[in-house]
Amino acid sequence: MLIELEKRIPLTAQTLYCAELEELQELLHFPEEVALRLADSEYQLFYQVPPIDYLRQVTADLGGTTGTSEANCSAQSSSTSKSSIGTLIKRFDEVSAWVTQLIISQPTHDARRAVVSCILRVALSSWNIGNFMGAMEIIAAFNSNKLKPFWLSITEKDTLPILNFLNAALYSVEYDRALSRALAMAECPVVPFFGAFLHELREILATRTPEGLPIGKPPKGARPDQSQQRQVV
Repeated sequence: MLIELEKRIPLTAQTLYCAELEELQELLHFPEEVALRLADSEYQLFYQVPPIDYLRQVTADLGGTTGTSEANCSAQSSSTSKSSIGTLIKRFDEVSAWVTQLIISQPTHDARRAVVSCILRVALSSWNIGNFMGAMEIIAAFNSNKLKPFWLSITEKDTLPILNFLNAALYSVEYDRALSRALAMAECPVVPFFGAFLHELREILATRTPEGLPIGKPPKGARPDQSQQRQVV
């Protein structure tokens, strides 16, 4: 049986989602409700980001552009795209930090274990309802260096099947399978993990030139580099 939370964690005024997270903290003994509320907020955030913004974010990170049409975009448009992805990143960081702080700030070992139990149920519920972003936020918090002393203080970590399952699933092809199943259900409000999109785009663009050719192979008809011409001569 879960014990009562012994300490209410104040959130800083700079936290964008302060009011929401404080309210969720009061509902932590109802993990399914917390998962539903997280999913509702993150669904709204995720689908406010146009798909092209992911490409703009990655090309900006790689120091490139998306082509001629991108060069014609205004500075305001570029700033907006960065802001939309930045909102998802900020949300991810704040929820993860909230989870970590919620655990380490409990005054007793039993209280910390009780909070972990509740949050794991939130994570599993998030996975089950298709909020993969929410599940990843929580697992990222559990993998935080700040929680290392806590994990070292317990011997039951290997018997936490939910944590073991999500750690394995979110970082493997099982995530892709679960995402495909969720997207196939029209009634399921899916929230993919946006970081997976960015990672896949980086892998694609890192091995391609702006013209879409593999790095190291010049476009057909392109002139050799002048320095190479001088060496040949």
